[in-house]
Amino acid sequence: MGLKVTTAPTVEPVSLDEAKTHLRVDGTAEDTYIEALIQAARAWVENYTARQLVQATYEWTFDRFPDRPEKPVRFPRSPVATVDQVEYADHGGTTQTYSSYQLDLNVAPAIMLPVVDGTWPGVQADNPTGVTVTFTAGYEPDDTQSPTDPAGNVPQSLKHAILLLVGHWYERRASVNIGNIVTPVDQTVHFLCAPYRVVSF
Repeated sequence: MGLKVTTAPTVEPVSLDEAKTHLRVDGTAEDTYIEALIQAARAWVENYTARQLVQATYEWTFDRFPDRPEKPVRFPRSPVATVDQVEYADHGGTTQTYSSYQLDLNVAPAIMLPVVDGTWPGVQADNPTGVTVTFTAGYEPDDTQSPTDPAGNVPQSLKHAILLLVGHWYERRASVNIGNIVTPVDQTVHFLCAPYRVVSF
């Protein structure tokens, strides 16, 4: 299975100013470093929860559809906002568009199934990228503000988890802390993220 971002978010869920306020940093000398910490912390939260925070477009490839029509395709990122295109290589290797599906985007992970009495199409054998799904995932932007805030509807708990990680890494800049008690990632981060963690089965 392959998963790559084709259209990345334009903003982080936590701004530089928010992070600096959390860190109680006034100057600008470490802005670049703090921005890198925000990116790393956001990636940690997204990977831990299997959620996309600010909306992005993904291209997801896998080898075949399920072997039975009642078995769903489960999306690897939540929440799914739209499914833009589903393509597959038929038995002869020709790319086809598949549209005879139904979606449930109100569950996590979101699922895709054939329409009632429909079936999954056959896919070219031994093709690791036989199916390509293009979808947009992430929390809807907050359009009650002007301009629209792309990160406005990201849950506050996940934003705070990012801030805690930024603070943790800002204070501990080495992988080994000689002469002191080694402090793991704050357990509070796990508590904040746990209700949003998506588990596929």
